[in-house]
Amino acid sequence: MRGNKIIKIIAVVVFIMISISMLYSFSKELGRIEWTEKGPIVIAKGIGAVNPQMSLAVQRPAVIEAAKVVALRNAIEIIKGVNLNSETTIENHMLTNDIIIKNVEGMIKTYEVGEPHYFSDGTVEIEVKIPLYENPELMREILPMDKIGKEDIKPIKKDTKVEDYTGLIVDCRGLELMPALTVKIYDENGNVVYSESKIDGDYLFKMEGMVVYVNSEKEAKDLKDRIGTNPLMVKAKGIKGKLKTDVIISNSDAEKLLASPKSVEALKQCRVVFIVDNF
Repeated sequence: MRGNKIIKIIAVVVFIMISISMLYSFSKELGRIEWTEKGPIVIAKGIGAVNPQMSLAVQRPAVIEAAKVVALRNAIEIIKGVNLNSETTIENHMLTNDIIIKNVEGMIKTYEVGEPHYFSDGTVEIEVKIPLYENPELMREILPMDKIGKEDIKPIKKDTKVEDYTGLIVDCRGLELMPALTVKIYDENGNVVYSESKIDGDYLFKMEGMVVYVNSEKEAKDLKDRIGTNPLMVKAKGIKGKLKTDVIISNSDAEKLLASPKSVEALKQCRVVFIVDNF
């Protein structure tokens, strides 16, 4: 009996390995990325196909595992297409910094696997959800950690009384702003008000991103855990960068924000929200 069990286990393991080599996925439906208040979440699908000559009892666990492997591989493809900043994607960043894709695949430790969907032809579809900031090893590999927190934001000294803001809301609607893992905010003179080099690296992970993207003023103001009860709300004057991910605000709004040490601290803690059109 014990020998039969061992043989069955070996058969399943071998079958999974064979199944993985026979996998396929629909490239048009790799998945998507959702930019949530909990940071970017990659949602990827994988479809596994196995040898129909195998018994159903052996097929089912193998094809589910195979589909999951495809979904995780597709997730990597989605991640590679994400904008790292206004000038480059994660894929280009990986190429220029000799980041090995196989190593990145192994860094995905936290993810949710959905219920399998069975098709009449014997294939199975699996969906995985990967909250990027719940995979800190992965994020530290693809983010420009050497630049984060290297500069200080210096408050502007004013003789008059200034208001302390608990966060920043920038209305970017109508400008076709695109999302990115790291962003910059400029004033009209081209001075950098906010960037990855001016934030606290610990808060980048605690707040799960430099910025939250929402679609309405109400959604923005509801994020009190992030932007507090007295955020400064401004209208973006324009966008900047090749990939259209950076924002320009007025000089007067920048001065309001930088006039208070408490407001500056809110920036360092990534207490920033962008209101955008649907991506």
